[in-house]
Amino acid sequence: MFRGALTRLVEKPLLKTSLLSAGRASVLFQEEKKRYTVNLLYAPTQLRGSRYKTLQGAEAKIEIMEDVPVLHGVSGALRLPSAPVRVYDAYSGADLEWNYDGEYVHWEFPRLHIHGAAIVEL
Repeated sequence: MFRGALTRLVEKPLLKTSLLSAGRASVLFQEEKKRYTVNLLYAPTQLRGSRYKTLQGAEAKIEIMEDVPVLHGVSGALRLPSAPVRVYDAYSGADLEWNYDGEYVHWEFPRLHIHGAAIVEL
């Protein structure tokens, strides 16, 4: 329901992804290097323990990450005005298969455990 409402508000988002609902994504443009870095994170947390006081004096529970699954076939799509030169995995440097449909460059991480980063060179 939330995703449907958000799609109506933002017709052409900068980034689309198939991450699950606990996923997080960010996009960083590095003008001097003419590239985007797309970070995809997936680590569902569980609330544990009793409340504690933060440095600001608020009460909070501890969020624990455990048993984080490996995801396969997580896709990303970044809106660009023209086709990129290269899309690759930031960790391994290996090229990722991609295609450009005239509006978005699409790629897929074969394997994602907690964090994946794609570099999109212009």
